[in-house]
This record gives sequence, C-alpha cells and structure tokens, in this order.
Amino acid sequence: MPLYWEEVPCEEDDGGDAPSGGGGEEEEASGWLPWWIVYPVQFIAWLWDMHIVMIIIFPWWLMLFSVAMIDYVLDLVFWLLFGWYCEFCAGIFIWIVNIAHLPFWIWGWLQRIFLEVFSFIIDGWMLFLGGSGCFLWFGYDCHLMGWEMYWIFDVPWFTADLETFTAELNEKLSIPKVEKPSDFWTVREKSRAEFMSVIPLVSEVYAMARYANDHISF
Repeated sequence: MPLYWEEVPCEEDDGGDAPSGGGGEEEEASGWLPWWIVYPVQFIAWLWDMHIVMIIIFPWWLMLFSVAMIDYVLDLVFWLLFGWYCEFCAGIFIWIVNIAHLPFWIWGWLQRIFLEVFSFIIDGWMLFLGGSGCFLWFGYDCHLMGWEMYWIFDVPWFTADLETFTAELNEKLSIPKVEKPSDFWTVREKSRAEFMSVIPLVSEVYAMARYANDHISF
C-alpha cells in the first residue's frame, strides 16, 4: 500500500499578545543612577555614619554591641546545659530572650534613624533621581546597605500593615514551638539577624558573613 506525504506549513506560536523582545522575564526595578555612582556614594555615607558613631553615640553603640555578644554566649551556655535534650526549655529560653531584647530593638532602631538622618546629606539626593539610593526603607538600593536584613519591615514596630504588625508582635511575645534540637538554632538565628540589623558596622559585617556562608563553598 503506497504512502503519500503532504507538506503542511507549521504555524509558529507567537505567544499571543505577548510583547516582543521581552524574554519572558521582568526586569528588576531600579533608579536612574547606575551602580558605579550609587555604590561609592553609599560607601561614603556609611563612613560618615561610622564617624558619627565614634564621636557621638559610641557608648550607646557599645551597649548594643555588648548585648549582641552576650547573646551568643548565652545561646551556647544554654544549649550545653539544656537545649540539646529539652525542647520545652529551649522554647522558654527563646521567649525570655525575645522579651528582654524588646527595649534594645527599639533603642537600636532609634539609633539607626538618627544615623540615617545624619547621612541623608551625603546620599539623600539620590532619592530624587528615580528613587536611587536608600533612606530607611525608601529607595531601590536598600539591599546594598545591609542586604536582606536592612529592610525595616523585618522589625515589627515599623511594619506598615496592622495585621502583620500584630502577628509579628504576638510571635515575639509567645513561646516558640521547638520540636527538635536544631529548631533552637534556627529560631535564634532569625532573632539574632533582626537584632544585628540595628547595630551599625555589626549589621554590615554580619550580613556579609551570612551572604558568604550562603553563597560560597569553603
């Protein structure tokens, strides 16, 4: 039985009304200024902040830094005594530490706002050029000043949404659920990241260390 082949033109799927040349991916929003202007200006603003820390608010900065270091020691001591076998004890410990940190978090963010206002004369002008740079949580380049930890929305007192504010505050004031020993370090790391983000210099070093740990294999 003979076979007959018929040539049929193929219709290319143009993807409907999708715009041409898009590549299917949305470009990340950014300001008008290029990175080679934003990066150096933000670094100069950071140096300006450190200058203010050293000559004006160093005692208060040192207090927050000391609390952060004591936090590490307390975690290790508690883990060696109770955390590796008593999950309920770990939850109680984290709850007590969260409550004890509340005034320091508030003080830390007041200090951060103080420094942001001072450094606004250095890098604030970039905001008026398409939202480049960063002031508190405004601007397209806030991630450059502290990576993901810099976002002010990570701290419940500065969350715009009331429901989110209530949920996060309740989380801070509630006993966390620790089901296995490794949960202790996971929960404490999250709380520590939020606390470190309010300490100038420490926040940048801590963020770089976390970034290297997440993206670089040693």
